[in-house]
Amino acid sequence: MFTSCPAEVEIESVRFHRVVGRVNYFPSRGGAAGFRSLLRNGIYAISLLRLFFGPRLRVDVVDANSIPWLHLPTAWLLARWWRARFVITVHEAFGSAIASYFEAKHAPLAGMQGRCARAFYHWSQSLGDEIVATSPSCVDAVLREGARQQITVLNSGQDVTSLDQIDFTPLRPAFVTTGRLVQMKRIEVLLQAASMLGDPVVHVIGDGPLGDRLRTAAASFGLRNTRFHGWIDEAAKRAILLRSAIFVLASYREGWSLATLEAMAHGCLPIYASKPDRYQTGVAIYARPGVNALDFDGSAEELAARIRFACADSRRLARMRRSAWETACSYSWAAAMAAAERFYGAGGAERQSSRLSPREVGSSSS
Repeated sequence: MFTSCPAEVEIESVRFHRVVGRVNYFPSRGGAAGFRSLLRNGIYAISLLRLFFGPRLRVDVVDANSIPWLHLPTAWLLARWWRARFVITVHEAFGSAIASYFEAKHAPLAGMQGRCARAFYHWSQSLGDEIVATSPSCVDAVLREGARQQITVLNSGQDVTSLDQIDFTPLRPAFVTTGRLVQMKRIEVLLQAASMLGDPVVHVIGDGPLGDRLRTAAASFGLRNTRFHGWIDEAAKRAILLRSAIFVLASYREGWSLATLEAMAHGCLPIYASKPDRYQTGVAIYARPGVNALDFDGSAEELAARIRFACADSRRLARMRRSAWETACSYSWAAAMAAAERFYGAGGAERQSSRLSPREVGSSSS
C-alpha cells in the first residue's frame, strides 16, 4: 500500500509505505470546507514519482482507486515500469457529479474547471487494463460513462452479529449514522429530521472537517440527545450499532456502502437517500424498500416521515430489522475474499467481459 501515512508499518502482512506524510484531503477551513482538495491529491500523485528512483519492484498487479483520479496516470506509468496489470477500482462513477462539485465549492470559473476536470477524469479512467466495480449499479454507471475495459464486480464482505445479541423491540428506538463528516454524507439532513421528531437519541460515529459545524447545527436545533462520538474503535462502534434500531444514510452517491451493510449486520433498519434520476447507489442492490429497508428522496421532511412510519408499528419495525440482518448474512467476508482471489489470480480469458449486463457481472462474481 503506497499511501500517505505517518510512518512505515506492517499490519497482518499488509505493508504501508509512506509516499507523502499524513495529509488532510478534506480541509476544515474556508468556504470549501468538507470538499476533497484536488490540490492535495495532486501533490500525492506527484509524490508517487519517487518510486521510479528506487529498485524495480516485482509486482503482479497495480490496483488504484479511481477517486479522485489525479494519481491514475502516475499509477499507470508505475504499472508499466513494473510490468504489471493495471486495475482501476471504481467505488462510484463520478463523471456526472464533477460539474456540481465545482459549483458547490463556489470555485472561480467553475464551469471551465468542471469541463477540464471531467475530460481528465474520462481519460484517466481509460488507462486501466481492467476495472473493478463495487456493485452492479456501479458497473451500469461506469458503462454509461463510456468505459470499454473488462469490468468485474467485487463487493465488500461483512461480519454478522449473532442474532441473540440483538434487541429487536427497544422501548425507545435510537438512530445512528457512520462515516466521514464531509459534504457528500449530508449529515445535516439527519439533524434537521431529528429536530422534527422531538429530539430522539441520535448517534453520529465518525469525524471530519465539518465536525464543528455539525455540532453547532445540532445545538441550534436544540438537539440534546444527539451524540457525536468521533472516531472510535470497532468494539465501541459495534456496541452503539447494537443499541440502535435505525441506520440513516443521507448521501446520494454510494458505490456499495459498507457502512449500511455493517449496520444491517447488527440488526439496524437502513433508511437511505435515493435519487435514481441523477445518482446511482449501490445500496439498492441489497436493500428492498418495505422489506429490509426504507428509502427517501433526500429531504429532511421525508426522512422524518419515513422514521415515523418505521417506528409507528413495533412489530413491523422488528420484522424489517430481522430481514435486514438476514440480508447481511448473505455477504460474508469469506465469499468476498474468494471472489477477489479468483479475479486477481485469473488470466484474461477467465475474467468477465464489460459487455455483460450488471446483473450477469454481479452473479458471475458472487
